Amino acid sequence: MKNKRSRALKSFVVVTSLLMQTFAVKAAQFDASGARGTDGSKHSSGGTDASHSTAGGNGEDITLSLADLDRGGRAIMQIVGTVGRRGVNDSVILGPAVSLRLLSNGGKGGDGGHGGKGTTGSTGSRGSDATETQAGTDGGRGGRGGDGGDGTAGSKGGDGGNIRVKLASDDLHLAMLVSYEANAGKGGLAGENGKGGDGGSGGSGGNSHSWTTETKDCEDVLVNKGDYSEVEEKCTTDTQNHSQSGGSTGPSGDDGDPGRGDVSAGRDGRAGTFQFVVSGPEGTRTYQRATDLQTISYQFRELNPNGVFEPGEEVEISNIRIQNKADMPWVPGRARSILTLLNTGWIIAQPLEMEIPAVPGNGSITLNQTFKFKIRDNMLPVSENRLSVTESITPLGKITRIEKTPRGLALPKTLVISYPVEVTPLMTLRSGVTPGESIDVSWSVKNISPQPLGLHSKETRSLVTSIREWRPKGEDAPGGISFNGQRLSSTFAESVALLAPGASYVVKGKITFDKDHLPYTSIYANTGATLKTIESTGAEREVQLRSFKFTIAQTFAGHKDSQWLIVTNGGTKREEYLAWLGLAKKLGKKVDVWDLSYLGDLSMFKELAGGEKVSELYKGKTIIVLNNVFDKNHQKTSSKTLLAPPEVIRMLGEKGANFYFVGGDDKSMQNLVADMMVSSNRSDGATPDYAKLMQLIKAKSPLEEGTRYVISVTEKFAFKPDEDDFKKRVAKLRQELKTNFPERRFIIEPRFTGIREMNDDFYRLYHIGDIAVTPSLNVDALGAITWLPRNESESQSPDFIGRDENMKAIVLASSMKEKYLSLKKLVTERSGSEADIEAFTAGILAELAETLDTVKPNPAPLVELIEHATAETDLAFKLGRLSLIAGRIEFYAKRGSENDIGKYVGVLQKALEIGTDPSAFKKAQEAELARLNTGLKARRKILVAHDKQTAARNMLLLPLVSRAIRSNHILSQGLVDGGVR
Repeated sequence: MKNKRSRALKSFVVVTSLLMQTFAVKAAQFDASGARGTDGSKHSSGGTDASHSTAGGNGEDITLSLADLDRGGRAIMQIVGTVGRRGVNDSVILGPAVSLRLLSNGGKGGDGGHGGKGTTGSTGSRGSDATETQAGTDGGRGGRGGDGGDGTAGSKGGDGGNIRVKLASDDLHLAMLVSYEANAGKGGLAGENGKGGDGGSGGSGGNSHSWTTETKDCEDVLVNKGDYSEVEEKCTTDTQNHSQSGGSTGPSGDDGDPGRGDVSAGRDGRAGTFQFVVSGPEGTRTYQRATDLQTISYQFRELNPNGVFEPGEEVEISNIRIQNKADMPWVPGRARSILTLLNTGWIIAQPLEMEIPAVPGNGSITLNQTFKFKIRDNMLPVSENRLSVTESITPLGKITRIEKTPRGLALPKTLVISYPVEVTPLMTLRSGVTPGESIDVSWSVKNISPQPLGLHSKETRSLVTSIREWRPKGEDAPGGISFNGQRLSSTFAESVALLAPGASYVVKGKITFDKDHLPYTSIYANTGATLKTIESTGAEREVQLRSFKFTIAQTFAGHKDSQWLIVTNGGTKREEYLAWLGLAKKLGKKVDVWDLSYLGDLSMFKELAGGEKVSELYKGKTIIVLNNVFDKNHQKTSSKTLLAPPEVIRMLGEKGANFYFVGGDDKSMQNLVADMMVSSNRSDGATPDYAKLMQLIKAKSPLEEGTRYVISVTEKFAFKPDEDDFKKRVAKLRQELKTNFPERRFIIEPRFTGIREMNDDFYRLYHIGDIAVTPSLNVDALGAITWLPRNESESQSPDFIGRDENMKAIVLASSMKEKYLSLKKLVTERSGSEADIEAFTAGILAELAETLDTVKPNPAPLVELIEHATAETDLAFKLGRLSLIAGRIEFYAKRGSENDIGKYVGVLQKALEIGTDPSAFKKAQEAELARLNTGLKARRKILVAHDKQTAARNMLLLPLVSRAIRSNHILSQGLVDGGVR
């Protein structure tokens, strides 16, 4: 079957009428590509042969001449020539959107045909059935399948055409409008031969045959009839079954042969060619690529060379280097290539058009001309850092006549605009000060340019540095500051006569603070510099302004009868400070304040100016650390980092002090507690494995306090272990430590590292994790660390300080004596709410339960409570709140304790009965017991208790539930799996 070949010749042009002449206004496209070849036929059955494909058509030649002409007041591109066999005579108005696209691609070759599958062979004849005389016969052989049809080959792709664009040397700019394609046509895909037909099925065999025969056998026998005998015939019958087998199914026929046609893929055509043919005075030359001009480099040059590009300064752009990345040269003719510099928010450019002269093909030139621009004398935004802004500078190229802006002729560079001086931060020993104090300060102004500055410099540029006070808007706290005797409500300024390149002008003096400043108000000292801009008539600009915050501190008194030491800092707010003082008054606490920004780090065992030590002044008392972030020596820090862990552990263990950290995230506080709860000589000590450590524990070998024992849990298992096996060993270790060292606390850090196989024996060795164990405080150490995770906006809020959860944290961080005294004040003076009273009641009970209900009871808190109760003269307080305490601790002794703490309860009850009516006291106590029993039954579902002890403990401490965390609670049971680190 023969296909007809066709060739498509396409052209496209947008036209408009202009002065009675027809011009294309935007673009022109001429397509002389070859047509696609036809595909061979595709058959699926019948063994039919496929038809042949046809080759793709060749792209036809395009030969066009381009000329830049002026017609009717417009520049046009005239297009004359042939596209294939068709003549062309068109025009396009030149403009930014104009392009000329030429296509002469080879057509794709037709795909090869697919032969049909052969027919299926006939079924074989049926065999004859069996008879009594012969067996059935087999079926006949199936017929042969038909042969598959022949496939055909894919055809050749068409060749790309030859494109020639002719133009004069004066019209080289028109070449920049041309794009082309002269690609080879792809060969057609290979065809497929048809598969041979399936052989016919074999004929079915003849049926089998079955039958039965009988044989009768008779003989005479004498039969006794009584009086006589008689001869009778007696017969027997023999039955037999017979059969003849049937025939088998005949064999299938042979499959037909596949088609035998040539099914190769078609070859690709050949690529066409493209050339620019340029004629001029020197003859005719050919080129492959249109001119491609690109700006590859240039330089900035200050007219006032001080290394800083300043507002008001003039700058040159010089050594502009242009490269032609095509083989066609650039020769200015009708069109020119022009560079300009645009104005921006910071740049006033010289109105200059710079022409690019001739550039040889694949060559480059450096322009002799320069651009000049002036940096606008805008005001830079004043900030803490040296002022600077960035501006993008771009010499932009344009080709006239065609109005094109080649991408390569735009090379942006960034210019940093700044000033040549820098002000250093205010330097002083500390940011915390007291009313009436004078403190030494200094700051400096540095010349970072290679030219002198100041009134006596060549440019007579005035340079002034200054300091003044500042307060946030709306803050009207009393007090102000002076510098060297001058009030800083007005600016103190000092002129710099001459500052050499790289030199610094240092200002030193004393800032004095008024006596009427209030503690924990702030005042800022702003240091800055003013510089005259570079123009002869320039303005004076403030070029930098640094702020330093001074916080008015509360002085440290060190009263021996103070119960609280509040650790503050430069970030403490006045309303926060007043809220803490109000809470102390409510609870009847005397307070001292240690301001870290004024006094420096809290050293608890050093002698103070009066000879006393913090460790002695606050033995058994509460140290409240306001743990917000603040500035120290121009760096951010927090209060928790300014307490030395070795000193904290001594205060906890030796002095029985309690620490309360207010604020901070939970994770960092847990890590802090883990660090602080070990001694100062902490070091890592590695033991060989888990089994060795267990032997040491069971033998009660001493584990050195402060040493962190890192244990590798590596054992043999018959089957591969999992994480549960590791957890079991952690639990066993914790229990062994509790049993063998009841007087110690431990920090336990399990680290499940994944299962690692260590050998390939039958009983394989596996590493299943590591455990770090650090012996910490003895259980009889009364001090504890309490912390309440909160962000700064909450922890510094007066509302939070007076809130219930902060009160509960205070209870956890108070000694037994302070709990008792606060409870009495709240009850007898009615200075707090019922929730406050319940919190302190529960706090006393928590202290007793924690210290008495252990393997090694510590009766010290109970003894202290008995001493206070015995000396108590307020009988109403005894019969009221103290009877409730006795009832609740008795309730816990009977309902929840694992140990016999009843003997301790009896001692407490007798002490509380002294001076009261015993029957009234007993009645009040029994009423509380009854109430608790009823409450326990009502709350069982709410408490979700695992056992009676848990339910009783939760019932006892219900009023103390809080987000606050206490280190002793954690350490007494070991850390939860995963640790705190």
